[in-house]
Amino acid sequence: MAATLVVYWAALCVGTHLPGHFIASPASMSDKSIHFLAYAVLSFLLAMLMNLMGVRGWRVCWEALLIAVVYGAVDELAQIPIPGRTAELGDWFADVTGALTGVICYWLTMVAARERVSRRWLQKKPSPP
Repeated sequence: MAATLVVYWAALCVGTHLPGHFIASPASMSDKSIHFLAYAVLSFLLAMLMNLMGVRGWRVCWEALLIAVVYGAVDELAQIPIPGRTAELGDWFADVTGALTGVICYWLTMVAARERVSRRWLQKKPSPP
């Protein structure tokens, strides 16, 4: 999981810091949709890794969200000196909403997994005599 996050985050960082003329967005996706999706995946992976590292409960969600949101702001500001790139508040809002969505997806995944485990456990539990 850690390797997946590192590779994804590195690709995200490189992709957002290439000069504008190197970037070719898919014609069917808007710039904001790409930001949204990229940060949804980033925050989901962050939350999954934090869970594997022993962080539990709402703390996972808050910390993953905070990291993704702060990184999104830093990433936008770091694009200012790059030719053909600009820092846009709208991009950052797309990052924030994407990160929030990723954390919500993580939380729903964990709830579903817990429920599935609970159901299995109840099915295997012997009934009292």
